[in-house]
Amino acid sequence: MSKHDTDTSDQHAAKRRWLNAHEEGYHKAM
Repeated sequence: MSKHDTDTSDQHAAKRRWLNAHEEGYHKAM
């Protein structure tokens, strides 16, 4: 169960990091 929690946290961090990078690129494009 603990491993599952860490995996979910890692996925959330990766997704947030990707979204931030994508949003930054979007604003730069505009």
